[in-house]
Amino acid sequence: MMASSMGNPGNQTSTNNDPPLEVPSNSSIEPIVNETLELGSGGLSTAGEDVARQRRTRGPTLGRIAPEDANKKRTLTILGDSVFAEKGVSSTIVKIIKNYFTGVWPTWRKIPDDVKEAMWKKFGEYFNWPLQEEPNVRRVWEKTCKERLKDTLNGERTKAMKEAGVTNIIDIKKCKGMKRHWMPTEIWDVLIDTVWSTESWQNKSKKALANRLTEKEGSITKHTSGSRSFLATQKLMEEELQRPIHYPELFERTHKRSKGSGDFVDNKSKVVSDKYQSTLSEKYGDNTSDHPEFDPEAWASSIGGKIATRTHVYGFGTMVNSKALFDATSSAAACTTNSVCGPSTSTPHMDVSLNDDRIVSLEQKLESLTDDVSQVKNAVGDISDLKNQFQIMMSFMMEKFGSNIPPPTKEDLGGKKRATKKTQGRQWPRRGNKENQSNVHDDFLFHFVCW
Repeated sequence: MMASSMGNPGNQTSTNNDPPLEVPSNSSIEPIVNETLELGSGGLSTAGEDVARQRRTRGPTLGRIAPEDANKKRTLTILGDSVFAEKGVSSTIVKIIKNYFTGVWPTWRKIPDDVKEAMWKKFGEYFNWPLQEEPNVRRVWEKTCKERLKDTLNGERTKAMKEAGVTNIIDIKKCKGMKRHWMPTEIWDVLIDTVWSTESWQNKSKKALANRLTEKEGSITKHTSGSRSFLATQKLMEEELQRPIHYPELFERTHKRSKGSGDFVDNKSKVVSDKYQSTLSEKYGDNTSDHPEFDPEAWASSIGGKIATRTHVYGFGTMVNSKALFDATSSAAACTTNSVCGPSTSTPHMDVSLNDDRIVSLEQKLESLTDDVSQVKNAVGDISDLKNQFQIMMSFMMEKFGSNIPPPTKEDLGGKKRATKKTQGRQWPRRGNKENQSNVHDDFLFHFVCW
């Protein structure tokens, strides 16, 4: 089984430069990846786990058993170049992460490569994908693992704080010693001591919380999609309506109750929607039939412009990259074609993601070329060192034995006549000729090459 490749978490190495976090030396944490993954009331669980204390998850996120027949595996498809379309993939990834979590790994980057490979192999027991798509599947899998690990640890920490009656992250150490059903207590305690209770981590946590709570319209940003991505919601709507949908439709579906037919879920979404509709009326008139399917300039203005946007556009999750939106506003006020502001089926984020992938690919190639140049420089340096060593050796040999070295014979020269002044531009020194000793070094080198 894969457990044999993992070993003790404290001895595993990671590819990043940060020093690994270790569990106490007196602890004995055994990996649980060799246990069978079974389907309990809450999805995948380790064999022997107390099913009675599990909470039932929502239907779409229910974990699944790896099929024994490889032909019965589900084939994965990727939406928008960033998420898996199939239901239950995310929950399966979470359960795999939990079963392989045997080290002090506060982030995905901290997990050793051999453990990631074991997780990837286990993931392959549940799903199929075209061989040519494996790089893309691996990339989306890594992205999903990174996000789900972060969410899972955040949720576990919040749950523990609630159980301990802790309301401030500063008091997180009060949660030490609490048993977590999927994580050894030793690892839990080390995470608290070395990560979550540190000043730097808590400062970042406070800053992130402040950013989430700070909204121009006086409310916390919300949506009704739950754990389902906006791209998955888009696909579901298109299956229901049997037609392409547009961004405003998706926004109402994900920010209104009752599947888009009720009230807005928060104040900000209502204000943005009202501003957008008002801007369209000012630009195109009150007749909605004259309005474009989506006006990126009007939307950008409604959400507060570039100042209110970091990497993603409010209202659409990761579907629309901020750069794509604002580039569209500078090139056209409105559009009705399959571009960044057309039907959402055009997945504009895909184009931006592809550009980002090209940039990453070019950066990787540049890094590879830089490494090659560095290796060449090192090789040149090695050759220079060898040359210097050779010259030193030759000088030493000439000093000791130069006067006794005979000139090359006819056989040395491949059967040709002995080199003369007429044929070579110089005369070989006679043995023991003191006045020609200055040429011995050159004579020896020539003799050495001929030899």
